[in-house]
Amino acid sequence: MKKSDLKIKTDSGNDMKNVTLDYFFSFLRNFGVSQAIWVLFMVYRGQNLMEVGIAEGVFHVTSLLCEVPSGAAADLLGRKRVMILGRILSVLSSVCMLYAHSLPAFCGAFILSALSYNLLSGTEDALVYDSMKASGAESGYISVSSRLNIIIEIAQGAGTFLGGVLSDRSFVLCYLVDILVVCLSLLPLLMMNEPSVHTEPSVHTEPSIHTEPSVQTEPEEAAPAGSTGTLKSHFRTVWQILKENPAVVRILLYYPAVTSFDAVLFFYGQQYFADFGLTRMQISILMVISSAFSCLAALFCTRILNHFGEKTKYIISVIMGLSILACAYPDLRSAAFFFILANAVNSLIYPIESSSLNALIPSAQRATIISVDSMCYSVSMILFFPLCGVVATYANLHVTFAALGILQLCLMGLLLHRFISA
Repeated sequence: MKKSDLKIKTDSGNDMKNVTLDYFFSFLRNFGVSQAIWVLFMVYRGQNLMEVGIAEGVFHVTSLLCEVPSGAAADLLGRKRVMILGRILSVLSSVCMLYAHSLPAFCGAFILSALSYNLLSGTEDALVYDSMKASGAESGYISVSSRLNIIIEIAQGAGTFLGGVLSDRSFVLCYLVDILVVCLSLLPLLMMNEPSVHTEPSVHTEPSIHTEPSVQTEPEEAAPAGSTGTLKSHFRTVWQILKENPAVVRILLYYPAVTSFDAVLFFYGQQYFADFGLTRMQISILMVISSAFSCLAALFCTRILNHFGEKTKYIISVIMGLSILACAYPDLRSAAFFFILANAVNSLIYPIESSSLNALIPSAQRATIISVDSMCYSVSMILFFPLCGVVATYANLHVTFAALGILQLCLMGLLLHRFISA
């Protein structure tokens, strides 16, 4: 065996170590104690639902402006260092939330939170996929993606429950624990290696979502992140990929539209169930139950895809729209059931989208293009979240969810017709 061959095998093993470390990192990253109480916290600090919607809108405007630049930074400067910066900004955001008592102060905290989110949203996926690709194991990415989704659901459920327990004592305590968890998440991140980034031609065919993406042939030489070229040439290449790959554009438009509706339901659901008379502890228990069913759905994701194939994404959108509409009915048990159902089917979206998108884009532009996906999500949230806050303030959340469910069914009908005709 040549010494160079030994080095390649060693580097490959180091790259696959990133996947294991990301399981731990992903758990800690998503163990957000404040994620299910921040709406209640803002209301507690004197903000109404319209102001809550404005603050969330500021988050997504920031995300819209910074998503693609943050993805380019990850492609050009390296995934690992960009993710570390994202964690530091998350700590600063929690500190600002602790001291916020006015809408401008909350908006400042949300800007930092958005920047933190931007720096990780496409970067983590790119790091995992490129680590597997460097080891020739990318054909198993959908399985890894499904496991990550399960870990995310478990982490969010556990964080939500703890948030409910702690918030009954002190909202401040929730954010202090958040800061501690973010600091702990730096440990697996610091142990990761920067994956090798290959330069390869873009792919023009869209893989079936219920099959594993095929292994692509690429040049033997790899360049580390940070040496992929100038910023101008990088964006020119990204634009060329989007221009020549309509399948990528369809993915970037379809999935963010679907997930944004569930996000509105989830976040405003905090106040919605409080209006039913539930305590913060009872709301957190409901969120944990929802996470448990979401985890179960993610566990069977591969089987569901194998059974329904390409129809899965349309079935998901229809079930979600009907569930949001049904949540508007003023009955606690009915609202809780359909809230759980909407979140469960939403958990199937991430593995489908991530696998389909990653199989179509080259490594050197991966984080940037995945960031475009997050940018499209931000556009949807900028439109819907503040608007729903206004409707909820001047009407109520029953009317808000009814309108949201009808709107999603109409939009998904148009998208379904467009994609079937394409």
